[in-house]
Amino acid sequence: SARGVENHSGGSGNNHGGDNHHVTSNSGIRQTVASIICGNSTLAQLYVTQFQALITQVINNGSFTAWLQQHAVEVAYFQSTTNTDLLASNCAGYFTGLDAARALDRAAQNQQQQFSRIIDRLSDGILRNLLGRVRNNSHGK
Repeated sequence: SARGVENHSGGSGNNHGGDNHHVTSNSGIRQTVASIICGNSTLAQLYVTQFQALITQVINNGSFTAWLQQHAVEVAYFQSTTNTDLLASNCAGYFTGLDAARALDRAAQNQQQQFSRIIDRLSDGILRNLLGRVRNNSHGK
């Protein structure tokens, strides 16, 4: 993947499998990638236009709805002309903003995972309660 600026693995350094398909594993490498891109205005422009094209393809392909929902802030960041202009005037600031957008998406994903765990615990409790009642009723007959 060309997304070498951000790590979605939470800093574990394990980028083999799952959603951890990104090139980098720590902020030092992210900064190096950003500085390489920022050191060449043509490369920086290609970075943005290629990501914008990729996002357009993903939007047009209905198979990626869940991914788009999980990366809504990042997608909006890439689509923003203000941010594209920022890349030309303050490239490091652009990547700082991109990292912040991705962090917001990760926070939302983490919140959704917490909600899922809560629902799983509550539904397990309902099942345990019902099974306990069935056992208690079968002993009383």
